[in-house]
Amino acid sequence: EERFTDMLGGVAVTQRGYANRNPRALLKDKSLSLDDYRAGRVITHPLRIYDYCLETDGAMAMVIVSQEKARELSGKAVDVLAAGQYIFPGSVPMYLYAEKTYSLAPEGAAQQLFGRAGLSASDIDVAMIYDATSMMVPIALEDFGFIGRGEAADFLSSGGNGPGGPLPVNTHGGLLSEGYFHGLNTIAEGVRQLRGDSHNQVEGAETAFVTLRGASSMVLGRA
Repeated sequence: EERFTDMLGGVAVTQRGYANRNPRALLKDKSLSLDDYRAGRVITHPLRIYDYCLETDGAMAMVIVSQEKARELSGKAVDVLAAGQYIFPGSVPMYLYAEKTYSLAPEGAAQQLFGRAGLSASDIDVAMIYDATSMMVPIALEDFGFIGRGEAADFLSSGGNGPGGPLPVNTHGGLLSEGYFHGLNTIAEGVRQLRGDSHNQVEGAETAFVTLRGASSMVLGRA
């Protein structure tokens, strides 16, 4: 249980650190240490109050056009290299029971997505993972092959998702600490990273992975 707590704390604390450097984040002025996290009220064991996304009022919009049109415009373009969406037993929010509680993606989803993009998980520079709860981050990292099955605890508790880590995750603070816009802000941060406009910019980022609720996902590339 201690190891599990450190894993989820590694998500919540790291993402709060990103939010503290993001002026858009609702929790930009509220720091969070691992001790603070451990002391947090348990909502549904083993998830604490800091493991849940925020309730947010707001709006976002995105413009998707052809590559040709995007290059005519003044803004920096970002390419959608691949996208996939799945609905299957256990994947929808109100579905209460699933055969595999350690996965939110069907078998083959990662291979199909990265195959369409002509990339592999190791080619991704930054990941934006839908985090209605912190538990969705380790599941997605394993589902899409960024780490092996069962390796999430070591990866997250050692800061693999943080600044300078092998795969920075949710550099805006995520739904946990920036705000909950049903994942639109997750896409927006992926775009900012590839434009070089993030407040937690990953140097040289050319590819971004994005999930929106489990297996619905995309790969973005710098145009």
